[in-house]
Amino acid sequence: MTSMFLNGEPTLTQLGKTGNGGTMTANRDLRLPVQYQLPMAVIINGKSASGSEVFALALKENKRATIVGQKSLGCLGAESSNPLPGGASIHVTVMEFVGGVTGAKYNNVGIPPDVQADDATAVAKAIEILQQKIAGG
Repeated sequence: MTSMFLNGEPTLTQLGKTGNGGTMTANRDLRLPVQYQLPMAVIINGKSASGSEVFALALKENKRATIVGQKSLGCLGAESSNPLPGGASIHVTVMEFVGGVTGAKYNNVGIPPDVQADDATAVAKAIEILQQKIAGG
């Protein structure tokens, strides 16, 4: 989804615990036409995890969107499920996702917003930011 709003920039880097990985980039062929490349605000909070964090992180690091709200959960990685006797399982992180531009680590840390806002005011704050950007302020 980040490819719709980026133009081939790095989206994230995968750090494999076994040494594999690499940097992923936005697919230029999926970029939306210029008339849809408007200012963006992405709202996150302490319940934002995984895919929503990857989306917010790529747009934040590429300065394509303003991130509004609260720090995300910090669930940026891939895991392997290992079954145990009795039906239980243990999940082991096998890959960590880090910032594609900065290399900053957010797994178990969370992504900090650009603009702090609680859940009750985040939407209004995002609207205010977008109105200012559209007006050129």
